Amino acid sequence: MLKYIEKLISQEDQAMFRILSIVVLLSFLAIGVNATLTPDDRPAKNKIIPNEASVIDLHERGLVVTNPRVKDILREHEAYTKDHLDHRNINNSVLGYVTPWNGAGYDNAKLFAKKFTHISPVWLQLKLNDDEETTRVEGTHDIDTGWMRDLRKANPDIKIVPRVMLDNWYASQLIALLTNTKLPSLIGRQLVELAKKHEFDGFVLEMWSSFAAQQKPDVIEIISKIYAHFKKNKLLLILVVPPPLHYGGRIGLFVKDDAERLAPHVHGFSLMTYDYSNPQRPGPNSPLKWVKECIKALAPRATSPIRKKLFVGLNFYGYDYSPTGGSAVVASQYLGILEKHKPKLVWDPDSGEHYLEYKSGAGRNHVFFPSLMSIQKRIDLLRDMNTGISIWELGQGLKYFHDLL
Repeated sequence: MLKYIEKLISQEDQAMFRILSIVVLLSFLAIGVNATLTPDDRPAKNKIIPNEASVIDLHERGLVVTNPRVKDILREHEAYTKDHLDHRNINNSVLGYVTPWNGAGYDNAKLFAKKFTHISPVWLQLKLNDDEETTRVEGTHDIDTGWMRDLRKANPDIKIVPRVMLDNWYASQLIALLTNTKLPSLIGRQLVELAKKHEFDGFVLEMWSSFAAQQKPDVIEIISKIYAHFKKNKLLLILVVPPPLHYGGRIGLFVKDDAERLAPHVHGFSLMTYDYSNPQRPGPNSPLKWVKECIKALAPRATSPIRKKLFVGLNFYGYDYSPTGGSAVVASQYLGILEKHKPKLVWDPDSGEHYLEYKSGAGRNHVFFPSLMSIQKRIDLLRDMNTGISIWELGQGLKYFHDLL
C-alpha cells in the first residue's frame, strides 16, 4: 500500500511522508508503553503540595490542636511563620543538636538561629591511644567552619558547643581513665586547644553513661578536672546525662545526689528524657508526666539552681512499632506514612502525645511521632518548671516545629 501511494507523490513529498509515518508509529508505541504502567508508577493526582512559609501564626491557622488532620500536616509542615524567625517563645536556654548524617539540621539551625542559645553539632569522638596514656579527638573532618560563620552571622549571641563523646571505649580503657590521674587534665587541655583552633564556645561532653554508674566519685573527679581547664579559658561544659527514672519507676544511672555534686563543675546537664518506650514495650516516646517526674527527681524545689542548668530533652523524631519490632522514624518517613495510609491521628491525654495506626505486611503498626500540640505541651511544662530545653535533633522533625521555640 505504501509503495502504491509513493508512486502517486513526488520524491520530495515521499521524504515528508516517511517522517510522518515514523511520528505516527512512535505515538502508537508511546500509548502502548503508558498502558503498561501500574497505578503506582504514575504521578499521584491528589498528592498534596506543601505550602511555603506563611505570615499567619500556627495557632491562628488552627494547627496546634489535639485533633489535627493529616491533610493539614501534609500541606502545612514546611509553612513556618516568616515574621516569627526573630521571636523566642522560651526565656531559658534552648540547645539544638545537629548531625552530619541529617543535613536538614544544618539548614534549620541557620534559618531559626535566633530561637536557640546553644547549637551542638555532633562531630567529635574522644579516643584513647594504644599507650593508654594519651588521647586523640577524631571527627574533626566534619567541622564546618563556613556553616559556623553563617550561624553566628544569623545570631551573634549563639554558642557553638560541639558534642564530644567517649566512643566505644573498652572496659580496660575506662579503667585506665579512672586510674591514670594525669589523663583528665590532658583531655581538658586537648579540648581547650581544639576550641581555640576552631573558635568553639565549649563542648557538650558525653561520658557519664559509659561508666554505668560505677566509680561515681572518680568520674565526678575526672569531670571536675576537665572543667577546671574550661573555666580558665572561659569555655562552656555541658554534660549529657540519662534520665533519673525509667519505666515503672526504676531508678536510673544519674540521680539527685549526682546532679548536686556535679553542678559546680558544669554549666548545664543535657537530660535525655526520651526513648521511654522500646520495641519490647511499645508506647509513647516521652510521656509528659514522666518528664515532670524526672525534673522533680533531680531538683525537687522550684527554686533549686539546678533547674536552670537542666536542658530537658525534647525529641523531634518518633518510633514506628510493628508486631515484629520497631525503628526510629524521622520527618520524611512520617510524611510518607501519612501520604500513603491517610491514618487518623489519636491524642493520648495521659502521655500528651499523638499516635496513629496503619496496616503493614507484619500486621498493624503503631507510630508515635511529635506533633505541634505535643511539643507545645512540653514547652509549657518546661516553662513552668523553669528549665531549659535540648532538642534531638533539628534535622529529624517537621520544619514548622521550630515556630514554637
